[in-house]
Amino acid sequence: MSSRMTHVQPHRPQARATLLLCGLLLCSLAHADGVPSVQMHRAGAGTLDSDGWTEASSTLGDFSVRLPCLFNDFRMTPMSGDMVMADGLGCPAGAIRLSAVRAHYRDEATASKYFERIATAGNAPGAQLERSSQDGHPTQTLRTETDAVCALARTVRAGDSNILLIVEGPRSQCDAIKTTATPFLASLKQGTGAVAAAPANPALPECPLALELANGPVQSAFNALPHDVREQMEEQKCQPATVMTLMMSQQGICRIGDTTMSMASLMTLKDTGAPVGLMFATWYGPDKDAALKTLLESHYPRQPLSVYAGLERLTHDVTSVVSQPGGALLSLTRPSPGTPGVTFSTVTQGTAANLDLMNRDLNSCR
Repeated sequence: MSSRMTHVQPHRPQARATLLLCGLLLCSLAHADGVPSVQMHRAGAGTLDSDGWTEASSTLGDFSVRLPCLFNDFRMTPMSGDMVMADGLGCPAGAIRLSAVRAHYRDEATASKYFERIATAGNAPGAQLERSSQDGHPTQTLRTETDAVCALARTVRAGDSNILLIVEGPRSQCDAIKTTATPFLASLKQGTGAVAAAPANPALPECPLALELANGPVQSAFNALPHDVREQMEEQKCQPATVMTLMMSQQGICRIGDTTMSMASLMTLKDTGAPVGLMFATWYGPDKDAALKTLLESHYPRQPLSVYAGLERLTHDVTSVVSQPGGALLSLTRPSPGTPGVTFSTVTQGTAANLDLMNRDLNSCR
């Protein structure tokens, strides 16, 4: 399974291994404590013109771009770290995703540090970096093509902020990505931006793991979770076809014990709507990871990690597997040592019979 905040997908990292928004611009969040808050200003906004494009203006970020799809407009606030605020616009255009994010840092020196850190991604396999300027601002454009994905990201320096524009999708969409990127990148208009205070934490419900994937109850409980961002992705090229519903809430979506989980996803079969797997994710921290492990293993019998043999993730390690009375498995993962960028711990619920389906490469199915 996978996930994405308007814009982030933690459970199946290999499916989005080059998600540049998380891996590059938001790498400063890896050094922050607590769960970032997300304020959704508008969802599915905009009016498409005769060419299928719309003007998208950030409510608080003081910038705009043109997008070929109805867009989400949001603000993310870390609880600590070098980034003070991030204002974003984003939307899917078929199998392609477009994102525009303005990240505000503590000062210009910090913004410059992350601008140069992004440049190091040009050394990765399949990547090519070009430096230039846009409206008088230093700019770098990173093109990435691998066997699985194709992406183009432009970063623009702007005072105490960096603006990152991204077009990404499966490798089969490289030509469409290049065509779409040209007007998208050229459309950026920017101002100075403003920074506001983060909202307070709300009370959160327990994550609905006890329902064990019963058809009606688990979907009702999942849909009732508080959320500011919600997105559905259909995986139709692989059979059986599935639908992934992804959600993120303003400071957390639910709790597992005392641990706040910031994202959730539910995979269902497209034809029947039957649930296949449920996932909850939280920003990784050793203490949180240890607390989740202790809680799961104190409530349910431990199972050998070999249950997940052959399903190892590229950037996450399975650290605990427990079984529930109805036969469902709960697995806990944490980022592999040395994993760059924003990292997550995930708790996933599914049956042994559905492990292959839950963990298939989504890039080959879209």
